[in-house]
Amino acid sequence: MKKLVFLIFVLITFLCKAQESGIFKYLNINEMKTKTLKELRIIRNEVFARKGYVFQSKDLQEYFSKQIWYKADPNSEIQLSTKEKVYINQIKNLEKSLLQNNCSCINCIGKQNINLLPLISADFLEVDKNPDKFNKLKPAQVNYTDMNPIVNGNLCGGGYAWNITCFTNIKYQLMFYVCHSDNLLLKLAVLKDDKSIDFIELYDSSLYDEDGGNIIDGFYDVDFKLDENYLEVYKIYRKRIDNPTEDTQFDTKEIRREITKYSLSKNGLVIVK
Repeated sequence: MKKLVFLIFVLITFLCKAQESGIFKYLNINEMKTKTLKELRIIRNEVFARKGYVFQSKDLQEYFSKQIWYKADPNSEIQLSTKEKVYINQIKNLEKSLLQNNCSCINCIGKQNINLLPLISADFLEVDKNPDKFNKLKPAQVNYTDMNPIVNGNLCGGGYAWNITCFTNIKYQLMFYVCHSDNLLLKLAVLKDDKSIDFIELYDSSLYDEDGGNIIDGFYDVDFKLDENYLEVYKIYRKRIDNPTEDTQFDTKEIRREITKYSLSKNGLVIVK
């Protein structure tokens, strides 16, 4: 009887410690295939979390900080066993396969960094103030030598471009550049079978009508937001403020805005009603 009580005590102690520390389980490939991209990312990074790795990504920080067993150690030297390396590579290969086969077009720009979206003009325009903002876009950067020549020409000899889709027949490229002025510009190029079929202005300031005249006392701005589901483009009509002073002579106020919402589909841009 005493032996039975002792065994029960040992078992309870073991289960309590297991619950507190969490038991790491290697998933087999069939189990991995049932997981989403987000789940696979967490599973892959759990290998590092168990070793006290301090994560830079906010979502990983938040997730693992809620695990009782996680003890962040900035002085920990992360060393992986052969088994762990093989396991991580298996997950990476599965993630890559899922991205290639199931990635919706807008999500693809963030395939190396899920914190990228929603993407807004400030991510580009504040580069000088915060270079780290621009770094998160680099994984999707394309090579100029592989770029469609018409798209390259629209960059006015300099700038950046990123693929934001994985469709085979339709390709979207985001262009960030300076052209004919000090204004920073953003355009979205739409290519079908590597031929340009459309260009959409995503950011520009102080645009005038074709005749150079007024559009509600002067100009409108263009801005955008790109999230997991849609691209929204804003045409923002502005006018100078009333009774400006020397300090406020260039200040403006918004009169109205027009919003066009697009879906970036495998057949090209589709306006969403």
